[in-house]
Amino acid sequence: FTNFARSLPSVRATASAEQEYAVVVTHLAKAQSISSDAVDTSVDLVAGGSANEGDVFEIEGVGITIEAGETLSSLRSKINTAALDMPEGSRVNASIVNGHLALTREDTGAASIALADTTGTVLQNLGVLDAGQAIKNVNVAGQDAQFTVNGIPVTRSTNTKLDDVVEGLTINLKGVGTATLDIHPD
Repeated sequence: FTNFARSLPSVRATASAEQEYAVVVTHLAKAQSISSDAVDTSVDLVAGGSANEGDVFEIEGVGITIEAGETLSSLRSKINTAALDMPEGSRVNASIVNGHLALTREDTGAASIALADTTGTVLQNLGVLDAGQAIKNVNVAGQDAQFTVNGIPVTRSTNTKLDDVVEGLTINLKGVGTATLDIHPD
């Protein structure tokens, strides 16, 4: 059984889920995205004073060490390689956007990216962290999906493959709004 109600949720159902469901989506889940201050991507971070050779910082528990000649571009590559060692569900991807090192969690949800300077202050010097080790530039706040089904509040860290909300249904949230799902055999 499949029902597509407007562009909000899509649903896959078994016979046990036959009936009408009122779904109100107030928030879609989003992945957190943070960034550094603007940095010249070609400048040697050690020679430029933003880092010292041997400085170490951690993202999601994985240490990354600064080497001589390190640039923002090489740092991005190191972070993306280190992401393979991060716990599944907590992986972070790095990119460079308009001179900013952007770090984005692969998975959606309200969980914040865990990062810290462990030796030196490279993340603070780049403007990823402030002096108190808090994230300085949050570009997109991580957010859980929030919706109701027949008036019952539901919160999930993802928008897709929600098979634990209504027995017999798999729900994929596609937008904010209201939909009535009328589930009947094809």
